[in-house]
Amino acid sequence: MNPVHTLLIQEGGARLLDGSGGAPVPCEAAALREALPAGARVQLILAGSAVHCAEVPFLPPRERRDVAARLAREAGLPGDAVPFLERDDHADGGHLLWLAAFPHRELEAWLEALAGAGATVLCALPWQRAVAAEGLDGGPSALFLLADRDEARLVYFRGRGPRFARTFRLPSATAFPGEALPALSRLAAEELTLLLHYLRQKHRDAPPARLTVVGLPEEALPTLEALDLELSVVPGGLDGFLARGADRARLERGGLDLLPPGLREARRIAALRTVVRVAVAGALVLGAGTQVFLARHERTLAREVVAAEAAARRREALARDGDAAARQRFGLLRLRRAEERQRREAAELERLGLRILRASEGVDLGRVEIGQDPANDLVHRFTVEGTARTGRLFSLGFLAAYVRHVEEEPGLKLEPLKDITVGDDPGAAQAKFRLTGTAP
Repeated sequence: MNPVHTLLIQEGGARLLDGSGGAPVPCEAAALREALPAGARVQLILAGSAVHCAEVPFLPPRERRDVAARLAREAGLPGDAVPFLERDDHADGGHLLWLAAFPHRELEAWLEALAGAGATVLCALPWQRAVAAEGLDGGPSALFLLADRDEARLVYFRGRGPRFARTFRLPSATAFPGEALPALSRLAAEELTLLLHYLRQKHRDAPPARLTVVGLPEEALPTLEALDLELSVVPGGLDGFLARGADRARLERGGLDLLPPGLREARRIAALRTVVRVAVAGALVLGAGTQVFLARHERTLAREVVAAEAAARRREALARDGDAAARQRFGLLRLRRAEERQRREAAELERLGLRILRASEGVDLGRVEIGQDPANDLVHRFTVEGTARTGRLFSLGFLAAYVRHVEEEPGLKLEPLKDITVGDDPGAAQAKFRLTGTAP
């Protein structure tokens, strides 16, 4: 990006503050085109601007405009004076309202000449704002002596606001030759003495205690040291001092700017268009990059899909082979289990049959039935019918002994005896019985 050039507009011409000390530049597009590089960005310092400051409380925008219009009428400023509100800890109310104006026709002429030279104007600042931005240190007051070729300015600030300014001519129009130094030193001391007497009477609560000197040769300083002020000398001359102050003031958020409102709006729209163009270009680059990334990602996914499908086919083949082998193994296992179950059931059935058919003494078996329980194929149900001798005393001891014998089979469960019929012949008494139950 091109550097920012500072153009100081004075009465009768302008000068580039590049430190070269060149001749003034006339208000002509050709002269400006020769003095400035192509496409230059320029900030303006208006040496002839009128400034009025008032201590106020915080004012909302609408009330700020009304107060500014009233103060401009009282101060004799033109109706297009630009207001600017900033915080000032040393002001009553905590804020300082700036009103600044510059001859409209003169500023328009310079803006047209700069536009014809192909330059872009960034801002137009009163010279007081450049001095305040670079020289103030936050104290309650400040005093400046600014020397520039054949004239000098004495400026007094109370807080952040300029309260007094006086311009006086210097003895020589060239760079202070040796014979002019005594006169220069004497004149500067006299002007400062008069100003200090006035300020100490007018501003007793904040008299200046420090003097910042810009642009005077060192040979002229000894006389100033006798004024009972702390001296602070800024190296580099007035050009660099004002250029640095303009840079600081220009970068302030919502700072004071004397450019016409239409030009400021056009500049804002141009900046917005630049941002939009950069955003669109970034979006296009990002979109192209995203498209390339998506294409590569799509190819990678396609390869992964092919590999996944092949792996799925291999897994399906292995699963089919495993199912076939499992079915074969399970068939053999089922057959073996069925054979084992048949052997176990045959053994259990044989053991149950032996237990039931082995009748004890005095018991004659008639009908014996053993089969699977319809409700549970793992359980056998049996029915035994027979007769038991009772003896002369009608005793059922033989039947009871048989029942105990049958109950000794593990897991066997007998149902209550039923259908017992005892004969009435004492010599040959018999009891008919029917015994039922289940066994595993």
